[in-house]
Amino acid sequence: MLRRWSLFLHRWIGLIAGLPIAVIGLTGSLLVYRGALDRALHPNLYEVSAPAEEAAVTPGEALAETRWENPEPEPVTIQLPTETDAPYVIWHEAAHGAEKTYVDPATGRVLGVRPAGSDPVRFLFDLHAYLLAGDTGLIVVGGLGLLLLVASATGMVVWWPRAGQWLRAVGVRLRGDSRRVNYDLHRAGGFWTMAYVALLALTGSGLVFYGTAGDLLNGVTDSGSPPPPPASAEPPEGGDRETAGAPIPAARIDSAWSTLRRRAPEGEITFISLPSAPRDPLTLRFRLPPELHPVGRSFAYADRWSGELMRVDRQPEMDAGPRLLHALYPLHIGDFEVGPIPPEVVRFVWALLGAAPAVLVVTGVLVWYRRGGEAETVQARMAAGDEGPSSPELEGESRT
Repeated sequence: MLRRWSLFLHRWIGLIAGLPIAVIGLTGSLLVYRGALDRALHPNLYEVSAPAEEAAVTPGEALAETRWENPEPEPVTIQLPTETDAPYVIWHEAAHGAEKTYVDPATGRVLGVRPAGSDPVRFLFDLHAYLLAGDTGLIVVGGLGLLLLVASATGMVVWWPRAGQWLRAVGVRLRGDSRRVNYDLHRAGGFWTMAYVALLALTGSGLVFYGTAGDLLNGVTDSGSPPPPPASAEPPEGGDRETAGAPIPAARIDSAWSTLRRRAPEGEITFISLPSAPRDPLTLRFRLPPELHPVGRSFAYADRWSGELMRVDRQPEMDAGPRLLHALYPLHIGDFEVGPIPPEVVRFVWALLGAAPAVLVVTGVLVWYRRGGEAETVQARMAAGDEGPSSPELEGESRT
């Protein structure tokens, strides 16, 4: 009974949700190299004049140059260069499709402005994460991730071979007709990529349903969530509304940046988020060496009026629940190292295996389509785990 119901669910998930799952997997493979694609498409925005281990231009100076060259709209985030040949990227909106200004970290020269809107890499991301359908598409993508988890589990139940059939169940016999080869590709391919596909589905759906995933991980590990950011002091007395809402001075940003570098010299500051309201803090995001996340999940909060640090949250010191939650993103994109294996190799493997859902969908649909008039007989034999073929031409299909 378990095998029969697993076969039913596995087949119909593939037939109904297979196409969007394949699209999400293939676009994810390309997005593993999102940074390289972006550089190839916009080389002028990355032409820094003098690569160095440390930028000569401070974040505040880069922001000041941006305000001079591109004053509207007011920037909201400073992305610091984390590679020797990377520029400052000044975000003018919080959204991923925001207008951005690129600044040379060696000279402060504005390299160019990318208008808000879609470019090819942005289009790939929207297709991968939103299916080009905004927030509704995002929820659908999260649901597809959960369905992919079910498909992986039911696929393992259907795959499970009888005694003495293990070697045949994990290999592809290239000699034979195309139907047998296709079937072996689906069955063995599902076995060898199941762990990756399940991890991809689990982390992807966790990123979509981030709050729920955090609550579940906190509950399982008996952890607490990090406290909310502290509030800045009240605006200076006597200041009018324009003064209270004025953009934060560049020198104050550099003061907080310098203080954090002294307090956490081992950390790499990756983003500085500017306050959008008088009581909002200046938020500095940084990465400590033990962290798995490529841009870090450690945060420092500075008072927007004085630039003094109010609190520093170090990710390695957080409870297990938040640390597991922060691992979802690097695990999803393959940006981590495994022992002596560097992240570059892991990313290549992730990009290669990203095609697995598409291959499994195509081969699975062909297995279903080619059953012909023997469908009911084959289904009954598959559900029963019968390894014997009902006829020579259906030999492969009898092992789904």
